[in-house]
Amino acid sequence: MLQKLLLTGKRISLRTPTRDDLPILYNLIYGVENPEWKKYDAPYYPLEFCTFEKFSKR
Repeated sequence: MLQKLLLTGKRISLRTPTRDDLPILYNLIYGVENPEWKKYDAPYYPLEFCTFEKFSKR
């Protein structure tokens, strides 16, 4: 289980992801076949497709 974390600055807050965030995160990672962010990711980590059910259990 993740420890709940909240970091707040002057312009941004970072928090531990919640279950409500999972559909958004899943769509950002697996929503398109070749996501733009993957161009800048380490080339030695291939993006392997994952179902939402499996993703939400991680």
